[in-house]
Amino acid sequence: MRGGVRLEFDGTLKEFFQQQPTRLLRELTGGVPVVEFLNVELPAVQERRLDLVLLLADETLLHIELQSSNDRDMGLRMLEYYALLWRRYRKPVRQVVLYVGTARMRMARTFSTEAVRFVYGLRDVREWRAEELLASPLFGDQVLAILGGTEDPRAIVQGVLERIVEMAPERRERALRYVLNLAGLRKFVIILEKEVERMAVTVDWSQYAAVREIARESEARGVKQALHLLLEQRFGALPQWAVRKIEEASKERMMEWLGKASSAATLTDLIPRR
Repeated sequence: MRGGVRLEFDGTLKEFFQQQPTRLLRELTGGVPVVEFLNVELPAVQERRLDLVLLLADETLLHIELQSSNDRDMGLRMLEYYALLWRRYRKPVRQVVLYVGTARMRMARTFSTEAVRFVYGLRDVREWRAEELLASPLFGDQVLAILGGTEDPRAIVQGVLERIVEMAPERRERALRYVLNLAGLRKFVIILEKEVERMAVTVDWSQYAAVREIARESEARGVKQALHLLLEQRFGALPQWAVRKIEEASKERMMEWLGKASSAATLTDLIPRR
């Protein structure tokens, strides 16, 4: 994990904002056209890359940092990034942390010491209503509906999949990949699995790699649940090391343990501790 957004989510969101026009990004830029997405890295010793830095038509920079967890040092990080951007480009910089996490956002908008008071923008993606994003004519908004605020996530997932079905076939694979990755940020993967299965009566999903991946994840989850249940029946509550081993195991390894579980004398006979 780097900074806040796990790597697969990070890459998906960065690519998404760079390639798809969205109402959300237009609002963050204040309607000023984007001239260029800049690739900005901190000095190697710090091993950090800024998520999105946009050069706008009014010669200002907009820095958007994507964050999926509450970081108590967020203000300090943004101050570091501000100093880097100012030193490198000598242009006015506006900064926004875009929070995409599941937990309630608890970060402060300021960083203060005796000598410094620094303020940056902080927005929760759920401020944008999922239903409004889904109704947008922009494909980017429709996909971002997965992250928007809603009381009915199943209806949103269903609506997003219905929009994807209406797309030209050559666009569906990328759209499904976006949705699969972003659904993980909202823990909507199980909802996504069920909706894909429900729609399979009328939609042939088999040609799409992203949907085949959804099916594999669903199968692996089922095997994991069955293994947990059987082991707890045989050996009682599982210790943390065993839970970790199961979480890290492939579906094939879990199937092997499942087949041998009834004859194992002890848990360590079945799952080696080391």
